[in-house]
Amino acid sequence: MRERALDARYEALPWQEDEELFLAWYLGKTGVPLVDAAMRELHATGFLSNRARMAVAQFAVKYLLLPWQKAEARFKDLLLDGDTPQNLQGWQWAGGLGVDAAPYFRVFNLVEQGRRHDPEGAWLRRWAPEYPSYEPKEPVVDLGEARRRYLELAQRLVRG
Repeated sequence: MRERALDARYEALPWQEDEELFLAWYLGKTGVPLVDAAMRELHATGFLSNRARMAVAQFAVKYLLLPWQKAEARFKDLLLDGDTPQNLQGWQWAGGLGVDAAPYFRVFNLVEQGRRHDPEGAWLRRWAPEYPSYEPKEPVVDLGEARRRYLELAQRLVRG
């Protein structure tokens, strides 16, 4: 379970071994406010809400196509409450890789997630004060294009 997706079809995704993208994600410097705030909170406190955990996992897997195994392992290393089986299952679920996974077509709208779960922006101001809102600011990937790319790739894998 640590090395392979529970749904083996997803092993064929063209994972991106891009260290620059990985570091941007890991350090909270993606240009995507929700992701950046979440990763910075995780580095500072060792904890994240479930919604933030799902958002950063989905961003790494579905938007950046980073190898989920590496992202999951580095993410878990930062957690104070890290539990390997729970974290692996959470990443497989959020990434759409497991047997009980969120369907491939469920890709978080990261702007809407931020607005919905932090409507006053207090959490965002605390962890990523350079962002006045949840609108991306020079993101490392075009969110719309990355979402379309992932959906097209995953649909081909699922439908054969």
